Amino acid sequence: MLASDPGAVTLPSGKAGRLASGGERGRDAAEERRARARKLGVRSVALGYLAVLLLAPVALIFYRTFEHGLAPVWEAITPPTRCTPSGCRSRSSRSPCR
Repeated sequence: MLASDPGAVTLPSGKAGRLASGGERGRDAAEERRARARKLGVRSVALGYLAVLLLAPVALIFYRTFEHGLAPVWEAITPPTRCTPSGCRSRSSRSPCR
């Protein structure tokens, strides 16, 4: 049966050549490894870029929040107390001055 016969199955010339020789198979595997490494590198760069875009503003907010220490932050988030001669009272139900 010839390749020109109507029932003949033909392979593309590139694939037939690669399947026939063992040296070409090694080059294909090396090309696949390089392509995989290149794809992994691009993904790593993209994820690193996104991480910087996400973490840089968050880090800046934390830095500016705590640049003068924890005391100003704590004073800002706790309710104010009012101390009088009869005792201390706060807006919350618990008394901080005991």
